[in-house]
Amino acid sequence: MTPHIQPNPIRAIPTRYHGVLFRSRLEAHWAESFDGQGIEWLYEEDSYDLGDGVYYLPDFFLPRLRTYVEVKGLLDDDAEVKPRALAKATAMNHILVVIAHAPAGERWA
Repeated sequence: MTPHIQPNPIRAIPTRYHGVLFRSRLEAHWAESFDGQGIEWLYEEDSYDLGDGVYYLPDFFLPRLRTYVEVKGLLDDDAEVKPRALAKATAMNHILVVIAHAPAGERWA
């Protein structure tokens, strides 16, 4: 019997930016990018109960744009499951965005 080998997961490196401790460098970089573009952001502001014991905490909310942003280092099959469930459960007009890479000019690497 051949053992099942899983690839090493990429571990996030907690990073502080403007007094906020982000779970990853990638999230901190997106906050810096939003600041550079004059976009107001809130980090992990609200948690949502999606039912069946599933909760979702979007990474960013951009109040003036009424947009949630979910930052992912790698896109997998489940990357859009919770954002789609949130949109359905709340019937919000907010746009849910999944981002799989850093904005141009990354300096957090």
